Amino acid sequence: MAIHSYVYNVLADQHAITVALDTPEIIQAAKHVAFYCAMLDAQKDDPFDNAEDNAEMHKFLSDQLKTFVECYQDLVNNEL
Repeated sequence: MAIHSYVYNVLADQHAITVALDTPEIIQAAKHVAFYCAMLDAQKDDPFDNAEDNAEMHKFLSDQLKTFVECYQDLVNNEL
């Protein structure tokens, strides 16, 4: 069953509202999210030679990403 277009319209509206939020804290958190996403992608393309080092870095980057995603979500939810 296909998702009704109403759902896509609501999603587009919420996307526009969220992307328009421009407090410095939200922008900073979004930058951190983008950075750690990019670093995780880069790690997939160019992993460490040592498997333990690679796993440690992956955990670090993932933990940082989780922290900043949660921060971003809290900031956005507080604004909405």
